[in-house]
Amino acid sequence: MFEEMERLARAREGVRVMELEFIEGNSRARALYEKMGLRIVGWHPDAICQKDGTMLALYIMQKKLDTNT
Repeated sequence: MFEEMERLARAREGVRVMELEFIEGNSRARALYEKMGLRIVGWHPDAICQKDGTMLALYIMQKKLDTNT
């Protein structure tokens, strides 16, 4: 799925970066996204409030697309 999303992004004129977010503690998602070439570029501390009041960070990941490929 990621490979197809990247292919579509590269095919669109002007698209230079793919971006997504994941919630703190989701290590499986982070590992998958890093495997696909995305890197953490920022975060929002205490962005998500769970039902029990626990606050979680929201991490931002990006992958720069080489428009020459």
